[in-house]
Formats: sequence, structure tokens, C-alpha cells
Amino acid sequence: FILLIYGQDRYIIYKIVKCLQKMSFSTSTSIHLSRYMSRANFYLQRTSTLTKRIGSRSYSSQKVETIYPHEFVQGDDFVLSSGRSLPKESLQIKYAVFGPSISTASGHVDKDKPIILLCPSMSNSVFAMDEETEGGGYEGEKGWWRKVIGVGPDCGIDIDKFQVVCGAPLGSPFGSTSPLTINPKTGSPWGATFPQITPQDMARLQALLLDYLGIDKVFAVVGGSMGGMQSLQFAANFPSRYDRFVSIAATAQTSPATVALRSVQRSAVRTDPNYKGGSYETGKGPSQGMAVARMFGTICYRSPEEFTERFDWYPTVTGDDISFEVERYLQYQASKFVHKVNYDANCYLLLSKGMDMMDIGAGTPSFEDGAKRITQDKQGLLLSYSTDRLTPPQDLERLSEVLGRHGVSVHYEVLQSQFGHDAFFN
Repeated sequence: FILLIYGQDRYIIYKIVKCLQKMSFSTSTSIHLSRYMSRANFYLQRTSTLTKRIGSRSYSSQKVETIYPHEFVQGDDFVLSSGRSLPKESLQIKYAVFGPSISTASGHVDKDKPIILLCPSMSNSVFAMDEETEGGGYEGEKGWWRKVIGVGPDCGIDIDKFQVVCGAPLGSPFGSTSPLTINPKTGSPWGATFPQITPQDMARLQALLLDYLGIDKVFAVVGGSMGGMQSLQFAANFPSRYDRFVSIAATAQTSPATVALRSVQRSAVRTDPNYKGGSYETGKGPSQGMAVARMFGTICYRSPEEFTERFDWYPTVTGDDISFEVERYLQYQASKFVHKVNYDANCYLLLSKGMDMMDIGAGTPSFEDGAKRITQDKQGLLLSYSTDRLTPPQDLERLSEVLGRHGVSVHYEVLQSQFGHDAFFN
């Protein structure tokens, strides 16, 4: 039954529990089985749609590559919204292109098909779909949006109809320029000296990726969470390069309440003695601080409604040790983040503060003026979730009202979900 918690084959566990229920057990055991059955049903709500899609999916080919913009773009250093600059020779962008007609030799998109620019969130790489193509060293990578992108009309993004370009965000530890990459002026990784960035800077790097691929305009720019912030900044800063924009579980301006939540996470990292002002050695970083930050983040990304239904209300007693199922779940998530994902602490702090600085009005007289850079010929989709505590629905509602008054065709909706901020993965 521990498999139910840790995300193994939930459908098989569900079938096992059903078989057990048909057998004769003591009253106390039957009560426990009823609890597990309830939780198994809960998991099936999340996995049934995915199971249907996987049954008929044919996986697409994809191209994964890292590019260096100074090799194909003439110009000065990359000036950030803060006024500081990144040397042009330090820029790199890791990206993936998805679609059945991708040439894995060239990575070029099929311009006869509409192109979607997909912007990842803070915790995600360029692998939005599962990678099953042999060669390249990426076999077995699990796609973070595999419940949305696939083949066929049941998928939110059907790659029979669309090409998908996905670039790793500026500052993330997944291959693009970040604290992990080399500062050409010192010959060492940037580390904590990396200049502060914002989602606007991330959107500009995505535009450089399109330049490299020879894409003048995309059908849509799409993203959730930090990816949704990038999509909004792309929409405001590059109105001639897209027709539609989609922002999910995001904000156009981070609220003080959200800043407060993230500040606790950053404090947990910085107060770990192993942080050492950001000058930690590889493999000897602030693992305890990162674990606490991830545990707190998991609470923010989910909802009380989900935890109430998902986890056992009764403690487990082993000798003198008393623990609750939800505690063990948080510890598991922290361990996976620190040891499996091995998320870099300097990247974490950089992106966390960067999201706090999200403001579509930055560089303009007001929030409204910034939003009005999205022109009236565009179409927008803004989706929030009813239980999202990190970016509550009123954040995108505010933007939708401004855009509506400006004459932009925008659909705003609050989706009912018990899965909190992380509902956008489903």
C-alpha cells in the first residue's frame, strides 16, 4: 500500500485492493481496506484519463539540443531588466522540439504545421513528453506534461496537428544559462554571483530560441506556473510573434502574500550552514535547507482538500515513534527533490526571487499600460484553479478585466480542482 503514496502503478494497486475486499478479514482489517480503497479511487481520478491516452498513443520523435546564440546572432551582451548584463558568449539555450515530422538530424520544425512555444515551470526541464527514442542519452526521460501533450484529439495539445518547441528557462538548472554555467570572465561557474533575472528576461531568451529556429511567429505561447509568467511576458513584449497566449496557474504581478510564502523557502535554504553564501562545493550544498523548502513548497502547491482525502488521518506508531502518512509523503518529496532531481540551490533562489519580481507593468507607467501591450488582435486563455494558494484566481482575474476593457479577446476561467497549484500538470 505504500506504492499508493509513492506513485507506482496505481491501477494495479486498485485491482489488488478490490480482490482483497472480496476476502474475509477481521473487522479492523476491513476498516483499513475501506480507507485504502477510498484512496485508490482518489488516485484513479487522476490517472484514468492518462490511462486512456496511453493506450492509443504513438510517441513522436523529438530533437534535444543546446545552442549558443552568439554563434548566430550579432549584437551586444544580453541586457537584463535590472540593467545588468550577461556576456553574449555566456548565453546558451537547451531546447526540445516535439512532433512526428521532426528531423532528428536537423531539429528543424515543420513550418507547414502550427507551432506552439511551450515555456516550462520552475521544476521542469525541456522534456514535456516522454522520451522513448533511442540514442542521444535521454531514453526514459518522463515528460512533465505527458497528460496534456500527445497524439490524438483527447490530448490538450495534439502533435498530429502542432509542432511544440520547449526551451529551458534562463536561470534554471536544466541546461540553459544559469548559476551552473561558466562565467567567461572568471572561468568558473556563476554560482551566487549570477545577476538577478525576471520572467521578462526568460521570455526574451525564448525569443532568441525562435530566432535560431527561424520562426517568426508561433500559433500560441503556452505555459503554467512560472511558464505562465513567461507566456504573459512574451505576449506583452513580442506582440508580433504570436497569435494566441495561454497562461495557467500564473500571475501577471506577484502578490505580497505569494512573496511571503516564497520568502520562507528562501530563508530555509540560506540558513542552512552548508549554503555558505552560495559558495558551496558540488554535492555538498544546503541539502537540509532545500529539503525544508521543498516540503513547505509541496504544502503550498497542493490543497487542504487533497490532503484531507488523500492521507490517512490516523498516526502510525512504531515503538516510541509516532508519525503521520502526510509527514512521510512530504519527506519523500523532499528527498526526491534533493537527491534525485538534485536541484541546485543557487538556481532555486534565483528563480524563486525572479518569480516574486513578476510584473507585466515593469518598465511601463502602470500595470494596465504593461498589459495593454497585448494587442487587440490577439486571443488569450487564462486558467486558474479554485484551490490554488500560491497564485490564487484573483491574480489572473485582474489581468482578464484589464485586457477585456482593452478589447482583447480573452477567456478567463476558474477550474474547480482539489489539487491546488499543481493541478496544471493534469
